[in-house]
Amino acid sequence: MAVSIQAVNRASATLVLILASSACHSSPELPPRRTLPNALGLKGLWSEASVVSTGTLSEVKRIGATQRVSQPNGDVVPVYPCEAEFIPSVLIKGQLNTGTRKILWFAALSNCTFEDQPHFTSNPVERLWFFRTDGDWLRPVADNTRVYLELFQPFSPHEGANATEVRSALAIILLTPSAVSPPGPPLPLPENKHLPTSLRTPSAALDKFKDFAELLPYLFDLACEVAGDHACYQALGALERQSPPQLQDDICAFLAESYDQCGYSACPQVQFPLTSGAEAEKRQPKRVAIPEGILRNAMASGDKARIQFELGLLHMLSCNRDTSVREITAKQLKEYFPDDPPLPCVPCR
Repeated sequence: MAVSIQAVNRASATLVLILASSACHSSPELPPRRTLPNALGLKGLWSEASVVSTGTLSEVKRIGATQRVSQPNGDVVPVYPCEAEFIPSVLIKGQLNTGTRKILWFAALSNCTFEDQPHFTSNPVERLWFFRTDGDWLRPVADNTRVYLELFQPFSPHEGANATEVRSALAIILLTPSAVSPPGPPLPLPENKHLPTSLRTPSAALDKFKDFAELLPYLFDLACEVAGDHACYQALGALERQSPPQLQDDICAFLAESYDQCGYSACPQVQFPLTSGAEAEKRQPKRVAIPEGILRNAMASGDKARIQFELGLLHMLSCNRDTSVREITAKQLKEYFPDDPPLPCVPCR
């Protein structure tokens, strides 16, 4: 049977199209990995993310071919491109179209988890996801940073909550020990029988309070970045009032070390190596009020970022342990930011 050249050409073209379609389906062209030279803290993740939301994943699967990447120590390791449908729950930052969005990440393990250890498992109630947008994809802020923060209590702002109320509710969750610590052994009830349920659940075990105290600087930074200084100080104050004595002293030590808002002698249960709290306080660095010239220049510059930075410093100094610093700062706030309400300082017991 004779076959025309045109028929052969049509068959060849059809075969080429089929092969090309198959290749595209099995190994799609993916955007490159993005890595950062330095690790980001929680505050950095918030700042770099264009979308922050709670939510769940579905249809998790491998996509594309395994890649090999060089590590800082010179090792070459495989990474596995993965995709999933992201189903948002509570949107806290950015914008998402209704429905689901596809996310893309490069997993360290072939089963497309976000962990780098094969036997690590956890069962959070919620995940707070930090994404950037990359075309039609949602991506991690970087492929060598964490993608989410685990929450062990539901994050459910009241129905109809506006953006400010949602962020304030998140600040409270971030500063609730049982919400950011995995379940542990039961906690004996402290003397305060009116302690809220969030601090009386099994997940708020005594050793978890210690873990929480170690995370507090990062969680507090994130809470302030999310909800603003007034909301995060209000949440920290509520936590301090409702906490057992050891955690109260850990909060006191955090405010002393990070913000100079307490003296170490006000934190009696904190252990200081080879010295007492009173002796440690003598060596505690002191902050001073902002010189007037710096504030005047900042306000005259019209630079919003610079003005906001100075306002943040004024907020911090308004709770300083030195009475004279607080008085000077109160006058500066009244002069330069007359509509700014006083910060709800956390007391040092």
